[in-house]
Amino acid sequence: MLAEKFLDVYRSVGFLLTENEGELEIELEGHKFKVEIDTAWCASIDAFYKAKQYTFNEERRMLVAYKSVEIGLIKIDPYTSPRPEHEFSDEKGNLVKVNRASDEYCIALLTSNGSAARPIEIVKRRLLRRAEIRKPNKDGYIRIIRFEDLLYVPTTAIYSVPRKIASEHLVDRGIKAIKSSLFSLAFSVGECWELRERIPQIKSTTRKALEDKPNYTIPKSIYSDDLVTFYKVARSSIFPAQEFLSYYHVIEFHFLRVSDEILHTSIKSLINSPIFNSSYQNVNKLISTIKKNDNSSDETEMLKAVLKKYVDEDDLINHINLIEKEDGKAVYTDTKKKIFGESAAIRLEKGHALGTTAKAIKQIRNALVHSSDKYNREDCFMPFSESEAVVVNYIPVIKFLAEKIIFCTVD
Repeated sequence: MLAEKFLDVYRSVGFLLTENEGELEIELEGHKFKVEIDTAWCASIDAFYKAKQYTFNEERRMLVAYKSVEIGLIKIDPYTSPRPEHEFSDEKGNLVKVNRASDEYCIALLTSNGSAARPIEIVKRRLLRRAEIRKPNKDGYIRIIRFEDLLYVPTTAIYSVPRKIASEHLVDRGIKAIKSSLFSLAFSVGECWELRERIPQIKSTTRKALEDKPNYTIPKSIYSDDLVTFYKVARSSIFPAQEFLSYYHVIEFHFLRVSDEILHTSIKSLINSPIFNSSYQNVNKLISTIKKNDNSSDETEMLKAVLKKYVDEDDLINHINLIEKEDGKAVYTDTKKKIFGESAAIRLEKGHALGTTAKAIKQIRNALVHSSDKYNREDCFMPFSESEAVVVNYIPVIKFLAEKIIFCTVD
């Protein structure tokens, strides 16, 4: 029989469970499922609850035993195998294994109070999706082939030692050995994993605030291949910094073109005048006009020029107002707000919104591109740190700007 403590986790989210002749019968939101109880899993569950050696850190998603420490990983390389099998060792008999999580880790993760909600909700959604695509058998039940489908089985790294040592030393040594092994894996194999605890759980509701339902109508417009390429890279990226910079590239693509247009217009306005001639005064005026309107060395001014040409300021103001309303706070308009050490409030006023938005966007771009040690560390961007939250917050704004430019520059 399965431990009641284990079954109570499922009951807490609406599962109705009945054990019947070696099978577990499940009812969930009107759907019925049946799975054979795996004796190996049953034994692991019983052993886990009887053992006193396990300590699970819910915040770090880390399981510590007498001679091992196991911690969750996240795949950061799209080409990495979702189920790796790697083992590292040293001359002292210490081991680091990168593999599917141990049975004990899966049980601890699923049943812990703080982090149980997410894994059990994943299991719940998995079964409900299965009910949508599969019809029940003649007995009215949808058959679950593997008992493991009732659990959440992530990828982890586990460090183990041949002899028991103090817990604090085990964790310290273990995390260092795991990090070194993950770098070696990236260096020698090209397979990239990161400790889950290093990936901040950023609340990114503003990123999805304005997402529409899918539109399956063939567009009448033909969009620029170059701009669409940057846009697709942004939309497909799992890294906020890369996503932000790819949207920025859509805007940057038009820097010189728009600057040249402004310069050419100013010059033509001067030399096409009937009273223009090659007098000293007119030549000086021409030189002054060129200097004043040549923004090719000032990226912030070029950014402003592109936004003014392609983005309607009222649309931008409405967009930012909607995001802040959805988020319930002044994400962008707080006058005390700073981005990487500099003030960055956006003024939602006609004549100011585009300019202050350009300033904020440029500050983030600079922080992502420049990480020189001449800056204070709190003013720099670091991957997998809380500074990613800043970038995430501004992605809905730069995404909006990039889309407007794509729409305005169709072939």
